[in-house]
Amino acid sequence: MSTLAFSQVRYGVVGGGNLSRLAVPDSEPNSKSGIGFFVGGYVDVPLNSALSIRSGLNFQRIGVRNDFREIVSIERRMNSLELPVHVTYAIPIREAGNLLIGVGPFVGLQLSGKIKETWEEIDVTNEGISFPSGDFESDIVYSGDHALMNRFDYGISSLLGYKFGNGLFIRVGYNIGLAQLNKRQEEFQFNTGQKEYKENSRVVSLGIGFEF
Repeated sequence: MSTLAFSQVRYGVVGGGNLSRLAVPDSEPNSKSGIGFFVGGYVDVPLNSALSIRSGLNFQRIGVRNDFREIVSIERRMNSLELPVHVTYAIPIREAGNLLIGVGPFVGLQLSGKIKETWEEIDVTNEGISFPSGDFESDIVYSGDHALMNRFDYGISSLLGYKFGNGLFIRVGYNIGLAQLNKRQEEFQFNTGQKEYKENSRVVSLGIGFEF
């Protein structure tokens, strides 16, 4: 049975765009979505005529932005690798193709990133307090005493797609990250009244690909 299954292994490539944001405990800072892209490949191992295990490796760029009132805006761009594992169910649609539904875990690794802070000028001279103003850009630090973010992410991944008879397919994916991405409680926390500040990834992707 395993020999038969692996003889029917299918391979595919996929690419497209994504919308990503960071889920935060409340409305401060305000999390806004950023536009990115992804590209990758996968293998699909059939278990029977309808079920299969699909896994692959994607390179993706995601962008997120956090705004705190009208004081500061922090935009981050991260390059990462993502490895999802989906249990996929195919529903035949006459002879035109198959509707695909998949769900499973994913793990991610951030490779590099950039951060841009935009501070607005605030007049608080009467209180003797000064704030920086202007744009400040730097690399995201992942290790050491000045680390800002964790490299590793994990969570739940889902997909919904349609594969045509010629191997071409389209699909929508949604990832719910469960790992805390900010390194420490105080990183990117502007509202000191929050008892807990935790950033989790949320990524919606739309892709097109081809299966061999």
